[in-house]
Amino acid sequence: MNIDTSTTTSAGNGQDMPTQTGNQKFGKINILSGSSLTETIFSITKDLNGDSLKKEQAVCLLSGLVLYTGNFKNNITAEVFQAASELIKKGADLKEITSNIKLS
Repeated sequence: MNIDTSTTTSAGNGQDMPTQTGNQKFGKINILSGSSLTETIFSITKDLNGDSLKKEQAVCLLSGLVLYTGNFKNNITAEVFQAASELIKKGADLKEITSNIKLS
């Protein structure tokens, strides 16, 4: 499996546009995405397991979103907030995560 989340380039207008140039698509399954690795894994997990995500998994994924967004200050999209909402509903405690993650 080949998961590549670094497939964005600048469109010149301040927005990033997804592109697949540079990825050799070497896997039997190739997932090319301009979103964070956490969002991609969350999406795959939902597709494979439906609604059976456990609290511990939700905590790990929400921690990834906190790190990726710098505590929801950068790289913000509606999809990021939607994923965070779903993970919190699964039992991830945002306050506990942010108090334990030291962002530099």
